[in-house]
Amino acid sequence: MSFQGVGTGSINYQIQNEQSVNAQCVVQALEDDSSGTLTLNVSFIDATHGQVQVGISLFNYSPSTTTYNNIAYLMIGFNCQTPLGGWASNSGSSAFLYVNQQSGGSGVSYSGSFNASNLMWAGMGFQNSLAIKFASFSFQVSADPAAVEGFNYRTGAGTGTVTYQIGAAPGETTAATASTVSYYNNGVIYSVILNLHWTDPVQGDVVTMLIVNPFTGTGIYPSPTMMFSTALAGSGNWTNGDVTLDAIYNEQPSVASWQGSLAARNLVWQGAGSQPNLTVILSALTLTVQIS
Repeated sequence: MSFQGVGTGSINYQIQNEQSVNAQCVVQALEDDSSGTLTLNVSFIDATHGQVQVGISLFNYSPSTTTYNNIAYLMIGFNCQTPLGGWASNSGSSAFLYVNQQSGGSGVSYSGSFNASNLMWAGMGFQNSLAIKFASFSFQVSADPAAVEGFNYRTGAGTGTVTYQIGAAPGETTAATASTVSYYNNGVIYSVILNLHWTDPVQGDVVTMLIVNPFTGTGIYPSPTMMFSTALAGSGNWTNGDVTLDAIYNEQPSVASWQGSLAARNLVWQGAGSQPNLTVILSALTLTVQIS
């Protein structure tokens, strides 16, 4: 099933050690069973933090599986007005999602529970790590691509080329495919998830996932969350290294272009067995992404 829609719901939530609160929320959902992707954006008003958006992105999703706790495939973002900025998961975070999906007619319902801890601050200045918990949630989502006022997201898919070097291997230039999830506040982009896929002659299928939060367009972004995996390495990924993204970004109503470079040094293996630390350099990146 491929589904995108908006709806409403209810949550019982707790931010850090604050009081538990029952609240109504607005929900945006993107489900693509063929690629194993589920994204839930949950927006609500909190008395302390103002407008809040919690983004849950799952990258090994199946409707027949209800429980997920592998942080390598469960990406969490928390954005709010007070303090202005956001927190994001990395390899040191933990998360748990129980989700039950029921589809029927023109809509889909999602219910369950969720928690994430040790989310890392990604805004200006310093903030302590954050925990967020949904003791329960229940969402009713209708198949309607219309954007919700205020916070919303757009998905994209496209192609391009990458010039790269993995470890000490020779540099290569090859075609790549890309998918994105871009997050907006009143029409202004503030965060993006970028997934890149290409085939390396030695490593086989290569997947690079970047979470850049905050993201405001063209600029240099130190320490985005990055996960890098290859078919040759098997089950797991490299993450939590010294990563810098230098991006030239231009967005039109239905298309976004990316140019730039990515340097990732001392990435640490997270997965089965052991792998040495890894350096990945994308010296040139050019992408055209159709967004909707």
